[in-house]
Amino acid sequence: MKLSIRWALIAGFLCLIWGTYAVTTTSTFVSSQKVLNRHARDIMENIADLAMEQSQNHLAHAHGAAALTRRLLNANVVSDNENSFDSLERYFLDQLAIYPHFAGIYLGKPNGDFYYVSRNEQRSAGGFRTKIISHREGIRQARLLWRNKNLEIIADEIDPDDSYDPRVRPWYKSAIEKKNIVWTDPYVFFTSQKPGITIAGPTYDESGRLEGIVGVDIEIDQLSTFIANLNIGKNGRAFMINNNGDVVAFPDLEKIKTKAPSASRSYRLVKIHELDDIMSRKAFVAVGLTLGEDGRFDLNESRFARFEHNGRYYHAMLTPFSITQWPWIVGVHLPEDDYLGALKKNRLFNILLTLAISIAATLVALLLARSIIRPITNLEKEALAVKNDDMQSRFDIHSRYKEIEETASSFILMKETIRESQEKYRGIFENIQDVYYETSLDGVILEISPSIEKVTPYKRTDLVGSNVNQVYLAPGTRKQLIQTILENKRISNYEIVLKAADGTPLYYSLNSVLISDEQGKPQKIIGSMRNITSRKKIEAELDNYREHLEELVKERTADLEKANEKLHEEMEQRLQTENERKRLEDQLQQAHRLEAIGRLAGGIAHDFNNLLMGIQGNVTLLLMALDVTDPRYENVRSIERCVQSGADLTRQLLGYARGGKYAVKPTDLNDVVQRSSTLFGRTRKEIKVVGEYQKGVWSVEVDRNQIEQVLVNLYLNAGQAMEHGGTIFLTIENIILGKDFVKPYGTIPGKYVKVSVGDTGTGMDEETQKRVFEPFFTTKSMGRGTGLGLASAFGIIKNHNGIIHFTSKAGKGTTFYIYLPASDRPVETEHAVVKDVQPGEETILIVDDEQFILEACKDMLTKIGYNIILAGSGEEAVETFRSNGDIDLIILDMVMPGMDGLEAYEHFKGIDPEVKVIISSGYSITDITEKIQGLGCDEYIQKPFTLNQISRIIRELLDGRSDLR
Repeated sequence: MKLSIRWALIAGFLCLIWGTYAVTTTSTFVSSQKVLNRHARDIMENIADLAMEQSQNHLAHAHGAAALTRRLLNANVVSDNENSFDSLERYFLDQLAIYPHFAGIYLGKPNGDFYYVSRNEQRSAGGFRTKIISHREGIRQARLLWRNKNLEIIADEIDPDDSYDPRVRPWYKSAIEKKNIVWTDPYVFFTSQKPGITIAGPTYDESGRLEGIVGVDIEIDQLSTFIANLNIGKNGRAFMINNNGDVVAFPDLEKIKTKAPSASRSYRLVKIHELDDIMSRKAFVAVGLTLGEDGRFDLNESRFARFEHNGRYYHAMLTPFSITQWPWIVGVHLPEDDYLGALKKNRLFNILLTLAISIAATLVALLLARSIIRPITNLEKEALAVKNDDMQSRFDIHSRYKEIEETASSFILMKETIRESQEKYRGIFENIQDVYYETSLDGVILEISPSIEKVTPYKRTDLVGSNVNQVYLAPGTRKQLIQTILENKRISNYEIVLKAADGTPLYYSLNSVLISDEQGKPQKIIGSMRNITSRKKIEAELDNYREHLEELVKERTADLEKANEKLHEEMEQRLQTENERKRLEDQLQQAHRLEAIGRLAGGIAHDFNNLLMGIQGNVTLLLMALDVTDPRYENVRSIERCVQSGADLTRQLLGYARGGKYAVKPTDLNDVVQRSSTLFGRTRKEIKVVGEYQKGVWSVEVDRNQIEQVLVNLYLNAGQAMEHGGTIFLTIENIILGKDFVKPYGTIPGKYVKVSVGDTGTGMDEETQKRVFEPFFTTKSMGRGTGLGLASAFGIIKNHNGIIHFTSKAGKGTTFYIYLPASDRPVETEHAVVKDVQPGEETILIVDDEQFILEACKDMLTKIGYNIILAGSGEEAVETFRSNGDIDLIILDMVMPGMDGLEAYEHFKGIDPEVKVIISSGYSITDITEKIQGLGCDEYIQKPFTLNQISRIIRELLDGRSDLR
């Protein structure tokens, strides 16, 4: 497409002027706004640093006071004994006088003694109160001393109703647990109704024995006063929150506390989402902190955000305290206009000034363009006149520019020469007998002589400017003419077929040459044309008839071939649809059959495990009672081995029943497969194991023991299919499964780890393949298999949300394929298990509806030192736990008549949320057990269990250790 010089010049000038205007104003504004935005962030970070520094200075005194008190107590400079209490009280009063933000200082003793000096204006303005709790000769006494602001005693009382015990307070317990100075979360002091925080730390004598816990209550209302006086722009504001969402400091102190629902005079700190300040709430929400599982916000570095309120934009920042012992967060927000307002006004002035300059430059550019465009436009008109054969018209093309003026003069001279040449050759052109013509390569008729009207039915005026293809009987034949003349540069006696207005064919002979430019590029075709219609008419009719017949034959043949292909495609599609429908129906029927058998197997395994538990418990007691040299010892050991064999059998049943996973951890399948195959290879030297393991294989979340059970079952089946030796091929690789692949198996598409176990054995026939995953189905001889190996493998893989299938051919071997969902969690390493019995002295409540299990468990655990309480139902267990406060741990059966394990568990947690519970069941981890584990269950153990298994789990929970695993 050609462009007009007029619009090219105008557009160029305007783009240059207005583009410069847009780039200049925009870049200036954006760069200055970025600088001010960075400045605003620096301001907010400086405000946060000031607030943190002020808070640290405010709280550091308490840390020093607590540490100094511990040192003075250790050095006996001040003493907490009854004879030297005056020096301790005097020291506490001195600390309150030195630090006005201290609300109180106290000392709690391991025997329950308590010394507490605090500010209290109940009896005297600016006064103090000393509380002394002592235990002498078995008598507890709570004494209260009231002093005025001059430290004179104005009242001395004994409070017989006081029941305060420092040893049960959170600050006391936390300081003992951590053996260091600890800080509590901020809260509202009951006496002063001001926000505050408590610091406490232990003090020990020279032998390391605990002497007591020293604590300081600090009022932090001054932090609200400090941030209220901060100058944050014109309308900015700051606030502080604890990482649990409590508001610690705010310019309006009264807004950070609210009535607690438990008591009319008790207050609590408001949460950030409860704060009566919409701007601070919006600033916090805009940053987008999320609440963790522990109920606290996790913020490791400063985060910024921008939000809108009532049509105005604001900037917000949240930053954590640099000292982790104070898990506080400083928030700052300020309006954008506080630091961008002046920039916006200056930007408007600059825009208007630049706009005026651009308009003036545009007017100058248009005048300059006009002086260039006018003579060029008139020169264009002269050229169009020549093109239209108008040699008489004249246009003013004079210009002040030398180049344009010389071009115009040359063009006028050329125009005159053309006029003379036209007059010379017009006579020849109008009197030629043959037809003279000129055409472009694409067929446009550039010129044709008047003689065309004598040899054709067309008018010259109608043909000039039209396309020659319009008069060709077969327009496509002109392509051959063009190809011939491009190759030979000319044609002689070349025959073409045109048509009359009514479609009658007209035959002509051409003699033409190709005209090219100086570079040899073809420009047009010129030549003469002679009518040969009379000679070609009969021949053309015969050719048309033959072509028509051939076309009819081709069309009919094409229709038949197309119909045949369509019919073939429909038959193939119906066959594929029928095969897919049959395959899906077979899979669905098998899944329903296996699911029903699985439910039956799970119930049988549960009842059998309960019976085995009773046998195992009594066998354990017999073994403990018999000496190793006793001839009956090996008989009892044989019974125990039978119990373990029965437990293995029920474990396979439960695996098939898809009863749950016991210890799910992120696992490297390369390690599991290599370890299990190595152990198998040592037992079958005649079988070669070949492995191909992909590096960097994704982790999977599985029960390692169950997956090893699946693999060992596959190895054993492969080994039994290769009695005289062979090869097992193992392959592990990462793979992504699509929707079409996983749809028949009821899983979701995504990332999987694929394990292939192939053998060169005898393979399976079609009938065996249909029943391969059915429980108790086996092709082995009597005594060589239970038929549960592949059934349990099927249930285990399904319960891991995986896929297991196989390919097999009789005499060619079998390959099993396992697909397990990939995990993003890193692989966890396994630890050695301690197998010795772990004794203890705590009190344990055992809950089970089977009396023989209760008696067996009681006798086992009593033998190793535990105090045992039995309960035969959920209702009895709840009442026993509620009335007995000395129970340290509960062993709870899940399936019981009446109140089941889930309901009993919820009652236990309602009475004491910290109680330790071990779930025990003949089932594996069923849906109800998984729900309890989701609520915080401590451990699960499968019946039947041995004494060392249950004792190890009990000690692990009671001691709070994991090194027994």
